[in-house]
Amino acid sequence: MPENGLGRQGNAVINTILNEPEKASYEGIAVVAELADVNVSTITRTAQSLGFGGWPEFRLEVRKRFLAHLGTNGASRKSDAAEPVTRALVKDRDNLTETVRTVDPAVVAHIARAMADARRTYVVAESTYGAIARTVAHTARLAGYNVEAIATGTLEIANRLAHVDDGDVVVLVAYWRYFRNAERSARAARDRGARTFLVGDDRSPDASAWSEATVRVPAGGPTFFPSLVPCLSVCQALVAELAALDPERSAKAIADADEYWRRFGLVHWEN
Repeated sequence: MPENGLGRQGNAVINTILNEPEKASYEGIAVVAELADVNVSTITRTAQSLGFGGWPEFRLEVRKRFLAHLGTNGASRKSDAAEPVTRALVKDRDNLTETVRTVDPAVVAHIARAMADARRTYVVAESTYGAIARTVAHTARLAGYNVEAIATGTLEIANRLAHVDDGDVVVLVAYWRYFRNAERSARAARDRGARTFLVGDDRSPDASAWSEATVRVPAGGPTFFPSLVPCLSVCQALVAELAALDPERSAKAIADADEYWRRFGLVHWEN
């Protein structure tokens, strides 16, 4: 801390970070400057006054402290039973509203068309988002398309992507914590000729160098855990678009699956 303090504008920057820690952890310098009602150079000077090289380095420290706070307070904090439930539901609702407002249906349709034209599609995801990859693969196969999920870890991703070729499509489902692995996976697939696409969150870096088209959705939750609803909704919309490209094909595939469900006794109410 400088001997004479940070001054009025520097204090405004610090107060903004304290009041908006999530935005300060991920937004660019221009956004934080606007929130603090100062210019960009003031943000840089404040960071340097505190011993950082500039805003990017300062932001990393802010993010580290923000996530540590969530880990010790957000995920395990005890409060009134209704509060976390309501906050989670409201956050998902708001995220989904933002998704409807910002997602370009033409981009989703472009990815669906690529999947329809592909010999095979891999949907690649890690951790929590693996459930979404498996859901997409399951429903897309029901619609009559050769879609597989790779969601069991980095080793399996590497093993499977080693065999893709120019007839394949790889759809990465990733949010910022696993973004580096998503980029590595996409670049590896592209090296073998596959087309690659990303369904990511709105905090992740630019992916245009390795993703033919990208859909970004909000993933921030009220605690440490991400919101899955926007990503799942977009992926379900992707499968809906895929099925609509060739309704006869999808109808036949669903009818065939239904026949085998009955043959295996899976339709329990008919037993």
